Amino acid sequence: MKEQLNPAQPEELEMSQTLSVSVMATLELGSGNDGSIGPDQLHPNVAKAVIDDIANPEYVAPSTNKWICVDGRVTPEARREDEAAHQIAGGRSFTDAMARIMQDEDSSATYGQAITTATQKAVEAGKEVYVHGDDGGRAGCGANKLAVSTAVLTNNVRNAAVVGETVIATCRALGIDEQLLADEDITRLITNGADRAHDQSFWDVTPEEAIAVAIAAGAKYEQYTGKHLEADIRADISPNAFNKAAFVEDHKLDQGEGQAFSASFGAYKADIYEQVAAEGGTEKEAALLVAAALLYNVGVCKALNNNSTKISVVG
Repeated sequence: MKEQLNPAQPEELEMSQTLSVSVMATLELGSGNDGSIGPDQLHPNVAKAVIDDIANPEYVAPSTNKWICVDGRVTPEARREDEAAHQIAGGRSFTDAMARIMQDEDSSATYGQAITTATQKAVEAGKEVYVHGDDGGRAGCGANKLAVSTAVLTNNVRNAAVVGETVIATCRALGIDEQLLADEDITRLITNGADRAHDQSFWDVTPEEAIAVAIAAGAKYEQYTGKHLEADIRADISPNAFNKAAFVEDHKLDQGEGQAFSASFGAYKADIYEQVAAEGGTEKEAALLVAAALLYNVGVCKALNNNSTKISVVG
């Protein structure tokens, strides 16, 4: 009989509520990346300002139930006084779905069903879940485009060394030790994802349809504007949120505008552990879901960013 994750054990689920963070480590995203986004596309002064400010406490906000995409852009009406949201690739609808289809015993019949289940579970847990488009339309989220094309799942095999090492390092920083998550677990998640990527019958929705499926399951929609100008990837292992609107407003400099991708890994881990506990699952199951979510997020970074990009781990 498997040992259940006990929701009554706060040491497994709670994290310090400090609003001060610092850069704990800088991880290499590696070479062979497929995208064009990175600090070298910006004026050096703008890129430096973004990287220097990535852990500035001015942009650290209290934990929230709102979840959006890692996208560094903002909506046209965004204001610095707005409530900051947690961020994960594509929003919870897409990261949660992709994390679950990498598991050994995933029961999703199709990708559309995986999105539906992931969105419903997050909404039922009290999360305010957003998906997004951009100036190009409702399917403007890079994570959504890549997920449907299965590129991230297949490319994680090619990039297994960098992606796996990055995910293991981040999981260790999150307090997930090798008894719960070993190298062979990461390899198996990557392999499962690649196997699912090649199952053509699974991929039943277009990017536009995927957005509609998420909205039907309880997600809300927002639309970003402008170009991708991210100079850094902010991997936050604290429970806090990142005030993206304030960050973007303050980094409109004379030489250009700078943005940052930001992922709320600490808050995500806490959410998933709580959700798995409520379902009677084990800590191992929770750890595997978190690791799979990180594999997807780092894989998206490899697909969207160029070789000049690094990951700042803050906490």
